[in-house]
Amino acid sequence: MQMHKTVSFRGFRSELHNDDDECTRLKKIFYDNMDINNNFKKLMVITVKHKIVLDFMTIFNAIIRGKGRLEGEDKLMALNLMKRITQRVKIQLTQMKKLAHLMNREYTYQDNENYYKKLMKAIYSAILLC
Repeated sequence: MQMHKTVSFRGFRSELHNDDDECTRLKKIFYDNMDINNNFKKLMVITVKHKIVLDFMTIFNAIIRGKGRLEGEDKLMALNLMKRITQRVKIQLTQMKKLAHLMNREYTYQDNENYYKKLMKAIYSAILLC
């Protein structure tokens, strides 16, 4: 059972690495062309998402190091980061709701909401295991 959870945490982390790469690529594009076509707004949306992804990666790295559990300082670090992540997720979802027409996606808000719920559920399950 413990091995299965570690594998799924690694899967989450792998997806986060993909998101990190995508955010970095998009930030460069929007930053280089900031004066064109609402790219500053898009840059702000991607920047918030990138910060969320990096914080999630930090927590998942700690979970994987702890073989599926968080204890001691790692648990405290995860709880503090989750507070910050929760605030940023609220900002991100509000941005997505208001700027969905700019991001060229029809279901961006709902997709992001489901994505963040899954990640937060996985982290809180690791925190509460101890």
